[in-house]
Amino acid sequence: MIVDFTFKNFKSFADECNFTMKAEADKNHENNLIVEPLRLSRARVIYGANAAGKTSFVEAINFVRSFVINSNNMMTNQKIQVVPRSEEHTSELQSPLVI
Repeated sequence: MIVDFTFKNFKSFADECNFTMKAEADKNHENNLIVEPLRLSRARVIYGANAAGKTSFVEAINFVRSFVINSNNMMTNQKIQVVPRSEEHTSELQSPLVI
């Protein structure tokens, strides 16, 4: 399960963007949480105006997913194909996982 997902310089996102499944301390919706080992929400909703980056966000998660699944098949020194917002900066994608 994804706990946090942080990325920058990917497609339409130049600045760092952070998505988290961590729940707030509020106890009102305890039945909608996974409480062990962390307090995590079971679901999140992503919404926004047209061209706000929703699809780019999903594509960033899919990129990491595909990279993890296929990384064993990559050759040493093989370039990783990322679509950066700016060629002048490196793209960064990171996500701690709870398994």
